[in-house]
Amino acid sequence: MDSRQLDQRTVTAVVDGCLAGKPLAEGCLLMCREMWDPEELDRIYEENRGRSYQRKLTLPFLVDTMLKVLGSEAKSLWGLVQDAGDRGELDASYQAVYGKLGRVPVAVSEALVRHSADVLEEVGGDVLEGSEIPESLSEFEVTLFDGKTNKRVPHRPKAVRGYLGQVLGSRLLVAFDLRRGLVRAIAASEDGHEGETNLLPRALDQVREQTVGRRRLHVVDRGFCDSVQFRRFRAEGDHVVMRYRRTIKFERDEGVSVREGQTGDGRRYWEEWGWLGGAERELYVRRIVLAKEKDPVVLVTSLLDANRYPAEDLVSLYKQRWTIETVFQHLSLVFDLKEVILCTPRGTVFQAALTMVLYNVLHVLKCFIASRWQVPARELSVRTIGEELREQMSEWRRAGGSVRRLQEDLPALGREGLRARLSELMGMQWKSRWIKQSTKYPRPPRPRRVYPPGGAVSLYRELKALREVRKRR
Repeated sequence: MDSRQLDQRTVTAVVDGCLAGKPLAEGCLLMCREMWDPEELDRIYEENRGRSYQRKLTLPFLVDTMLKVLGSEAKSLWGLVQDAGDRGELDASYQAVYGKLGRVPVAVSEALVRHSADVLEEVGGDVLEGSEIPESLSEFEVTLFDGKTNKRVPHRPKAVRGYLGQVLGSRLLVAFDLRRGLVRAIAASEDGHEGETNLLPRALDQVREQTVGRRRLHVVDRGFCDSVQFRRFRAEGDHVVMRYRRTIKFERDEGVSVREGQTGDGRRYWEEWGWLGGAERELYVRRIVLAKEKDPVVLVTSLLDANRYPAEDLVSLYKQRWTIETVFQHLSLVFDLKEVILCTPRGTVFQAALTMVLYNVLHVLKCFIASRWQVPARELSVRTIGEELREQMSEWRRAGGSVRRLQEDLPALGREGLRARLSELMGMQWKSRWIKQSTKYPRPPRPRRVYPPGGAVSLYRELKALREVRKRR
């Protein structure tokens, strides 16, 4: 569908309304409209609510309220709730709003992330650009798994006021689609000390439900390296690449010779085959050892064919596992996930889930910008684009915008129409600061700091001394 053939009502509502001149905000809200249709949110809630219920405070209202806080520069949830009460939009007490936000079922939060990933994958299509996957592994849907703890919960609840250390709100296991750059699913626990392996079955079930009919390859760190988790990853014909943990026994197959080689950067490696996890000899694996000066990188994988799946490609793929750590960093820097708003375990899960949905939306916007302006998506800064998005969302919020009214303000475009509109919008604005700043590696060593006499130095005198030194050179 050509963007010029879009519904004229949509263009009028956007240009003449509070979204005029805010292409990033409009793109974000169009995707929110597609993901968070009130009927769809009500369906998600009913299917996952357990013993919870909704009457006056519905899931669309809760999502709207949290989006205004997370997606804009508004820092006070209390202030937003008071404003809603002053406008007559709130039919419940302020305490009821906080209580409802803090009791959103974990299954509902998980379903929101899962549903949004499915919608955005279809909207983005071929425009989505994640990390580059080696050609020999291009047949797989590569998923990264890693744990995330919601920390820095304020010491407001009476039960934790007497403690000086950090308060852990909840624990998440995040599944990240490496090819498309989207957070695909989360499995959450209200216990901040919950082990990642206990959440793995639920996370795998969600990923498999989303990728029916595709070949899957999972990449994980050494925390998942044991025979039980290896079998879980291998279920339904999936494959896995994981870092080897020394405490797990590996028995080499003496009947297969060791192969050696070098990576593209000249590092020596060798690979061997054998059994993982004791004398049962049920898990036959391939082990790859990449030589390093201090701690060698040792991987085990179920991909046994060394000719079809070269060791160098598997090592390169595992190095990209760090991508999910950068996602966690962006969640903290762009959407202030480090600033916990809700002080209940379920509330922290709900906040983290919506933050990851917003990260997915921001990634889709970045990919459309890259496609429209012919720039590689990996060269664009998520942080600077996110700052611009939050600024535009704040202006939209101050103009009276509301997620609950998107159905009226923005008529449905459908997936094809939405894709065309996003492409048009991302061509309306460009800023050079969206390009990442180049970083020199290796970085020069920092000079050793000393404590000056008197505890302070004069900037003028130090600059003058530096100029004298440069003159003598």
